[in-house]
Amino acid sequence: MPFTLCDFGCVATTAELLAHLKQDSVVDIYLQSPGIQHVRRGVHACAHVIGDELAALRCGGVLDCISALEAEGALASACGIDVPALHVRFRRGDHWARQRIAESGRPVVAHWHEWRFRRRDAVTNVEERRFRRPVVPLTRVPPDEALAQAVVCLTPDEARRLIALAEADGVLSAERVARIIAMAPRRTRQALRRS
Repeated sequence: MPFTLCDFGCVATTAELLAHLKQDSVVDIYLQSPGIQHVRRGVHACAHVIGDELAALRCGGVLDCISALEAEGALASACGIDVPALHVRFRRGDHWARQRIAESGRPVVAHWHEWRFRRRDAVTNVEERRFRRPVVPLTRVPPDEALAQAVVCLTPDEARRLIALAEADGVLSAERVARIIAMAPRRTRQALRRS
């Protein structure tokens, strides 16, 4: 049976693959599994990962902010928010990211901050899958992380519309949204309270 990376969260590093699958080289894995694509050095993804998610991975990050919420369920479009650039979360200290962004040929808004909430990795996804728990996609930040960045990135009016739609669609609970807003910078909280 061909192997896919869906159990890993659709993305895995070479080290994670070799350790988990007990193979001598990643070439053996590719020969047995047509459902895997090479994204960049040391990173592999499921063949079904395309579009913005693949572009973000090739740049060296994952979809973030409004782009991640759009991938989650077209929330930005439904709110009337224009998404002209790809919002991508990068790991701090990634010295090659700027070069990969330039090579992508797409407008990218880079976010360099630390994760606000605990991040799951590929190995944890595989372990959780054994207990029939849902696998978290690693091609984008989770909705709570994305909304936390979006309220800072967008205008207050756009942020309010996005928050209302995220709650109405059940993407995030009202308690989770309140926690995200409470963690936002003071100027953002004050701007959201106005008008």
